[in-house]
Amino acid sequence: MVEKMTSVEVEVQEEALRILRVELVKRLDPTDNVLDFLYKNNGLTEVMYERILAAENRLEQCRVLLDAVRQKMIVPLFVDALEHKGSHVKLAAMLMDTIYKVNHSGWTSKTTRTEIGKKGIKPNMYTQPHRLQIVDSKGTELANIGFELRRISHKGIKYLYQFDAIVVEMKGKYSHDPDVVFKMLESELIKGRLFLENGSEQWSKLKEMETLVATLTHSEAGSMIFLARKAAIVSMEGDLLNVMKALDIVEEARKKMGFIQPCADTARVMFVYVNILIQLYEHIPSRKRREMLIDSIREAIVEHFPQCPQDIRDEFCRIFYQKLACCYLGVGVYGRLFNAGVTEDDVKSAEDCLERIESGGVFDDRRIMLYNLAKAAVFYYKELHCPQRTGEFSSQALKHANIARRLSDKNSFGKELCEIEAVFRHIYSITPQTSPKPESASIQPENLVSCNALMPNTDDHDNTMDASYDDVREEEDMETWESHCNSEMLG
Repeated sequence: MVEKMTSVEVEVQEEALRILRVELVKRLDPTDNVLDFLYKNNGLTEVMYERILAAENRLEQCRVLLDAVRQKMIVPLFVDALEHKGSHVKLAAMLMDTIYKVNHSGWTSKTTRTEIGKKGIKPNMYTQPHRLQIVDSKGTELANIGFELRRISHKGIKYLYQFDAIVVEMKGKYSHDPDVVFKMLESELIKGRLFLENGSEQWSKLKEMETLVATLTHSEAGSMIFLARKAAIVSMEGDLLNVMKALDIVEEARKKMGFIQPCADTARVMFVYVNILIQLYEHIPSRKRREMLIDSIREAIVEHFPQCPQDIRDEFCRIFYQKLACCYLGVGVYGRLFNAGVTEDDVKSAEDCLERIESGGVFDDRRIMLYNLAKAAVFYYKELHCPQRTGEFSSQALKHANIARRLSDKNSFGKELCEIEAVFRHIYSITPQTSPKPESASIQPENLVSCNALMPNTDDHDNTMDASYDDVREEEDMETWESHCNSEMLG
């Protein structure tokens, strides 16, 4: 039973609700888990519950609910309701942050901040948790190694021998260092997600990670990463039930993020979180879920990745803009085109996102594949929205889909290949019969021109992905890894 709050605590909560009232009314959907959670946890009476449901529209439901929360002073329970099943996590964070700011604005007493810790109320609603600074030279070096391993695995199956050789050598050379072994296991799990590694192998590696958490230099961060990787494995099952389970697990990881300064580790948790939100959006497309997804992507770009080393920051920001484009277009994590009610404005927003990433550096094959898949979706919807379908846009869609298919087949991205074949069927269904359909079995180098902005400018290679280009990248990868592996920072 929660003790009676002091008058100052009541004032703090009332002021926070007043400040956020407009935003809460604008964005809150009480029927999405919030009302049921409050009712089941004795926050609302049956009469009040029915009264809110009977309100004429969502805005009125919000107003009545917020009045009830203020009158009954159940703000801590209300925050729990907002966080329940990830329905309104962003609003929950905004409310807790506002309470903290109000409490430290100068007009409330210090006793409030100490008394609150003695009660069964969320402690971080009144005292901002001390955020651990875990970035040091060793952590930065490990982040760079993880980034290089990730980039190698995303180049496709041809490079897995190189990935495996690096992991084996690092594990052998630094077998005494749990931080290094933990990073290698995390990298192996990321690779396993790409190539649909056997589930038992994934769980075995995860179990090994769990045994190392307590021995890490920063065990809090390790626990957070462990939960994120666990959520990623659960979400690979793909069905809605497992996606919801994965969301609950990654939410636990996000709670731990609140105690750690934004860095490469928190950024990777956000990456997993966004992927799971996209999977949820695939199952239950709605504007509200899409807005939640967009907010999370922007949070990752603005708050977490700026704290990473520059090359990691730049590449992941481009990846997130790519994910944002896919969000607007209704393209799933593995490339599935789903019905998301895509409008012409959505297509324009997606194009803006893709333009942002076109000015960057080199992308790995997987990202070029997904980039072209997104471009195919752009042209597909342009044809779909065109009053007079001439086939001009659908021919462009087929061209980009062909590039995506070539890269998925070349690199053994099996799950994506199946989804890309389905995208072809979508495009063919709206293509006028008189429009030429490119041969899928023979893809000419000129079809890769659309990748130019994502490929290096090399006069010798004619902007095609030939063997000599791959050899140059392979040498660069090995040189980069050797410099990391021999770094004194790892001890």
